[in-house]
Amino acid sequence: MNRLHSEIASTGPVAVVRLDGPFELLGAGAVWHLLVKLLADQPDALVVDLSAVTFDDPQVLLLFGALARRAGIWPGIPVILVAPDPGQRTALHRQAVDRQLAVCAEGGEAMVLAGSAPLPLRVREALLPEPGAARHARDITTEACVKWGLPQLVTGASIIASELVTNAVQHAGTPLVLMLARTSRYLHVAVRDNDPRPAVLRHPSLLATAGRGLLIVQRTALSWGSSPAQDGKVVWATLVADDRSGHLG
Repeated sequence: MNRLHSEIASTGPVAVVRLDGPFELLGAGAVWHLLVKLLADQPDALVVDLSAVTFDDPQVLLLFGALARRAGIWPGIPVILVAPDPGQRTALHRQAVDRQLAVCAEGGEAMVLAGSAPLPLRVREALLPEPGAARHARDITTEACVKWGLPQLVTGASIIASELVTNAVQHAGTPLVLMLARTSRYLHVAVRDNDPRPAVLRHPSLLATAGRGLLIVQRTALSWGSSPAQDGKVVWATLVADDRSGHLG
């Protein structure tokens, strides 16, 4: 029985993935998991090559539209498809996938397009899992917001950074990385650690003195999530860059 295979052709600034074989609904979950893991590395763009892909049910192509929406919210990068077969491009058009991302007929065209995409402003800071990490994360986030002309987001972004770092220190206990990115529309705040267990939103009782960190993140951010990474996970949150209140619950 033929199976869909994947090859990560590049792990540089532009991530390139080549899929080979039959793309079926039953295997869509594995493809999604692979591509989301690549997003966790925050490449400048993600190119998915469908040159060697076949499919019977065109609805499976909706996965790429969902991926493009996810990548737009976090980490704020474009997803580009390579589909040399006119039949593939027709199917993508009929599923309205080409309204959500770019579809190129050649790999070279896709790489040129990926290289021309506006690059986010980024800050990365390695942190140790110690009590002072959250305070340092707040300071780094405040400095970035001011530098990037987003003073209205200082409070919300600093709260998110502090809570994500505190959560990682308490539950992962591994070295971590604070990652900030500013695109034209969004401010992204993320923390990467080496624990593969996903972050879980809890609803503590009114008398509980802890456990509200991710609940605070959810109420402060436009969107948030926990994504698998190659060596752990990334917990991320997104704020709208032009929101004047800094609160987007």
